[in-house]
Amino acid sequence: MRYLTDSKTMKEVDTRAQEEIGIPGSVLMERAALAVAEAVQELIHLYGSRQKKEKNRILAVCGIGNNGGDGVAAARILYEWGYPAEFQIIGEERQGSALLKRQIQIAERCGVKRRENNKASASHGTELSEYTIVIDALFGIGLTRAVEGVYAECIHEMNLSGVPIVAVDMPSGVNADNGRIETVAVRAKRTVTFGYSKLGLELYPGREYAGTVQIADIGFPKQLEETTAFPAFQYEEVDVRLRPPRREYSNKGTFGKVMVVAGMKNMCGACYLSAKAAFRTGAGMVKILTVEENREALHTLLPEAILATYEPEHVKSKLEIERICQELTWADAVVVGPGLGRSAVARLLVDLVLQYAHVPVVVDADALHHIAANPEYVGKKAEGESFNRLYIEGDLVLTPHIKEMADLLSCEIEQIQADMPGVARSVIRHMTGRGLTLALKDARSVVACAGEMQLCVNASGNSGMATAGSGDVLTGIIAALLAQGMSCFEAASLGVYLHGLAGDKAAEKIGRYACMAEDILEGLTELEQNSR
Repeated sequence: MRYLTDSKTMKEVDTRAQEEIGIPGSVLMERAALAVAEAVQELIHLYGSRQKKEKNRILAVCGIGNNGGDGVAAARILYEWGYPAEFQIIGEERQGSALLKRQIQIAERCGVKRRENNKASASHGTELSEYTIVIDALFGIGLTRAVEGVYAECIHEMNLSGVPIVAVDMPSGVNADNGRIETVAVRAKRTVTFGYSKLGLELYPGREYAGTVQIADIGFPKQLEETTAFPAFQYEEVDVRLRPPRREYSNKGTFGKVMVVAGMKNMCGACYLSAKAAFRTGAGMVKILTVEENREALHTLLPEAILATYEPEHVKSKLEIERICQELTWADAVVVGPGLGRSAVARLLVDLVLQYAHVPVVVDADALHHIAANPEYVGKKAEGESFNRLYIEGDLVLTPHIKEMADLLSCEIEQIQADMPGVARSVIRHMTGRGLTLALKDARSVVACAGEMQLCVNASGNSGMATAGSGDVLTGIIAALLAQGMSCFEAASLGVYLHGLAGDKAAEKIGRYACMAEDILEGLTELEQNSR
């Protein structure tokens, strides 16, 4: 597991390293510049001349803050290594930080050439194309407003040059807190970020602009981690071992019972995928509650599952409602929604699960639609608020994709895309019911829970998983982890990671174009070795 930071937390770490520990800012800057210089040298081996250093011209395009100081120092280090490196200052130098001014003074004393602006703006893209590598050191992590004027022109010119760009800490124009593009942003080949990765480097669209992200250790003391409230974290492949242990002295009841309430007529595939995923993630027993028409297909597809069926026209009867509620008492965790449909019967089933399942519930797909349409569960946003409030109780894991989230909150999809961490925190902060966990799905999913200070931002997965049934597999994975005793937040965050990792294993085998939901299921079988 690794921590992620936002701009506020990173500035706090930097300040504490200097003021509490006593590490000079100039030392941190030198180490940052060295990491950038080393990354530039690696890219020169790919895109430049390995034999003759003098043929590899390097330009550091620098702003007037400490990020610019990192860029100037990197240019000086590369110059000392024998490369024809230059730096260029964009903005009013007299307003620059003290460390930037000091680095300019050192660089010029060492003979590093300053590139003057031909206009009020930076050099033209055609002129930048003369360089082998460009270092982007304009803004760093502090940007929170639209990029305009000379800075916007500068970024356009860097992008138009076609030259590989190494970004210092953040690609300029990307918001470090949420990955939003502030009008225009540098498209980097590599981003060298310092100490910890930033939320804006892990979330789209910032992730796409960052290229390969390299986290450089520049000397922030580890002891600061113990007293720093990091806003988010990510799982890594070694964390597969965090799955619930498999005790040798056990039986099928030891590892939990999952009930999957899913699948209307002609939609048995959704409940099959969810149920099989629960088995593949270690659940001891799985029962599927579905329409009678799905019985034969499910017996064939998944003979290991227990089936409990119903006739839709009978569901509203008192006896049938009592039977369904009794079925719910069997489970340790419940999935509701995949392929369930949007009929009145489906809505009744969702209501029964939410009211009478006294175990953790994973709510997905059509169940989310019924919640969004029910004023008992969703209250209209109050004046001054951006989103609806959710009035649902119990240990629930909601797994909406961004369109379903927009429907729940009565907002535009763009509002969610612009700040997924902010939306997730807002939903959790303003919810009325306790126990709610939100797994907001996108190319990089975000998991948040009431009472948890940190978000989990998932880094596993790939575009091959953008296929029908993929979300149904996720519901089964999370439910299995819940049934084996994990908390809602643990199950949702680790489940999202395992789901993506299984998709990565599948894509390695058959490619992203050919990947189907069943391939993700098979990918789960390859995770066993990682937990040993």
